[in-house]
Amino acid sequence: MPNSTTKPYTIVFIRLEPGSKENLALQGEECKRILQTVQESGLFHVADLEGRPFGEIVSELNKIEPDIIHLSGHGGHNALLMPNFSSTDKGKAKASTFLSQEQIDDLFKYALRRSKPCILFINACLAGGIANKIQESLGSDSKCCTIGMTNVLHQQLALRFAEAFYGAISNGDTVGRILADLFPGVIVAAKKDLRKTGEDGLDPQPRVYGNIDIKFDGGLDIDWHEVSRKRLEERLQLTANWMTNQHGVGYQVQQVFVPLGLVERKNIPRRTGDVHPEQGSELYQAEAEETEVTQKFEHTQFLEQVLRRGQSPKSQGKRIAIIGEPGAGKTTLLQQIAQWVLTEFPESIVIWVSLAELQDQEKLETYLESWLKGVIREAGDEVSPSYTWQFTAQFRQGRVWLLLDGLDEIQVAGNPLSYIQRQIREGGWLQQARILLTCRLNLWDGNRNSLARFDTYRTLEFVYPNQVEQFIGRWFAPLRKEDWGQKLCTALKEPDKERIRDLVKNPLRLTLMCVDWSSGAGELPETQAALYQNYVTHVVKWWSEKFGKSKFDLEPEPVPTLNQALAELAKAAIDDQDIDWQARFRLRQTFVQHYINTSLLESALELGLLNQIGMDAEPSNQKVYAFYHTTFQEYFAALAIPDKDFFLKHACRNPDAQDASYRIFEPQWKQVFLLWLGRKGGELEQDPERKTQEQIKFKKQKETLIQALVTFKDECKGIYSDIAFVLAAEGIAEFKDCKLIGI
Repeated sequence: MPNSTTKPYTIVFIRLEPGSKENLALQGEECKRILQTVQESGLFHVADLEGRPFGEIVSELNKIEPDIIHLSGHGGHNALLMPNFSSTDKGKAKASTFLSQEQIDDLFKYALRRSKPCILFINACLAGGIANKIQESLGSDSKCCTIGMTNVLHQQLALRFAEAFYGAISNGDTVGRILADLFPGVIVAAKKDLRKTGEDGLDPQPRVYGNIDIKFDGGLDIDWHEVSRKRLEERLQLTANWMTNQHGVGYQVQQVFVPLGLVERKNIPRRTGDVHPEQGSELYQAEAEETEVTQKFEHTQFLEQVLRRGQSPKSQGKRIAIIGEPGAGKTTLLQQIAQWVLTEFPESIVIWVSLAELQDQEKLETYLESWLKGVIREAGDEVSPSYTWQFTAQFRQGRVWLLLDGLDEIQVAGNPLSYIQRQIREGGWLQQARILLTCRLNLWDGNRNSLARFDTYRTLEFVYPNQVEQFIGRWFAPLRKEDWGQKLCTALKEPDKERIRDLVKNPLRLTLMCVDWSSGAGELPETQAALYQNYVTHVVKWWSEKFGKSKFDLEPEPVPTLNQALAELAKAAIDDQDIDWQARFRLRQTFVQHYINTSLLESALELGLLNQIGMDAEPSNQKVYAFYHTTFQEYFAALAIPDKDFFLKHACRNPDAQDASYRIFEPQWKQVFLLWLGRKGGELEQDPERKTQEQIKFKKQKETLIQALVTFKDECKGIYSDIAFVLAAEGIAEFKDCKLIGI
């Protein structure tokens, strides 16, 4: 990407030996007229290399990679006369030097021998032969061209040639047309106007060699706002739509959106007390007296105050992080913000980036280049420097909003927050864009300093009963099952349903509850794991009834076989530490095939539990899959974990022992741990008696893990002991029958 201060094309102006003070002044005038001529089009940047020694000019040409090289001054049949500067001359030439053909070739060979078209315009006497030889040295397949005069050139005519050439080239004319149609008229007019000065130099016979079709134009007139609106449409579908396909209903976000509040965060909260399991969601919420909350915002207040008026303490609304627990509605909120920005800012360009879909280590600048290429190709053209400049201009004018969804899902080695911050510091497009991103709470709090200049806002959960019931009503209305929604609201109000009422304050879990209820469940689950299990059971049952079991080709035990395969796949992906081999949430085909055969994969895709999200980068060029939502992957991973040792096997005297395990302290396993505690056990077991035995054993495993966390001792001044105790408190909220409640 070009620097934001540059134009799409560059003209390098090189001064040959002027021959006299008068001609020296005319060279300055020629450069000035070129600059004035191209200024209106906005396509060209002019770099004047006045006073540079020969070696520096060669270096600058290689560095700048110009589109046009313009030479002004004295020429000859076989040589060019150039001022002899040294690095200590302070812009004053001591003498002149004739450049041989070999030196001339050395001067231009790197600048001209590139894949993109380039013009060498020698606006000097008798340089046609030199121009021809340079072009011959480039070869017949060169995309460049050279222009030179085969006769003497009058200085005033040289000025007119420069004005006419750059005026036409700025309007998109080809070099061939300029030389064939425009220059003859310029010569005729010059002969009429300059006849009094004599005929010498008024018949320079300009010639062009090589590619005469070179032209520079601004390309199509792109309505960037409209383009971004159309490309964003597919991103504004409700992320849970695949779950409603069985009812033949697809929701737009605004149909079910219930505005969530936000709190501006200042410090990481430090808790002093525990919570009751019936109010487990409070572990994610800030207490009134904590220093975490600077200000609470209603949805509209946030849009107007922070985004429109830029009233945020660190970034003035230009760097915003929206954080929250899994399923807290971060993506849905970002979708609503996207729609609001497009509506309220008529010149805005909103670009959505699902960070989980980026290729391994792919930079955001590369993604934006691909976005630009897609826009131009859809318009029927190819990307050119002019389009890149137009796009850059949108960033420079502050019109671009980058919405980065799922920072916790980006597949990079190391800290994702630092990865984004490094790219912003590099400058370019990212530094000039307004950036809003979403991220899970635990990742953000573990790496806060990496994006310290972002203003941070945490999503608040739904308020029960008002917002929960409002969402339920909106969900069931398109299904024409309003009475079912009312029954669900009634069921939630029943005594001893405190846990489930707390559970469905989370938007994703409430969505799952609505899907589960609309399938005729009639009962309320008690834990997150039970909620996910109910959904998977219902969706498989629906597909089986619609297409028959043969549709899955999984006999004799379709569901356990599929669940087991997905469970092992999910666990292995989250546990994999080799970024070059496999990402945690972006699953390459070769990796998937280690755990799921073709028949099972087809079934998972049919059910929507897995989805193909793209193709991997070359050279592998293989399909890439992902679970519908990261929490679904975490749920399946929890199914594959048999005992507590997977999370924690403490070797107090030798923590580095080979059989020791401390995954419980790794952030990617926290949600899996909570889902694991919500399981009853034996989900993959078909025999009723063995299932009961598995559940008894599994309950003991859970209690043993909670006990181990509560009593955990480290040799790190109690840091991990404190973390372990907090994890135990959060875990008990998912483990209703734990004997350790109240300890």
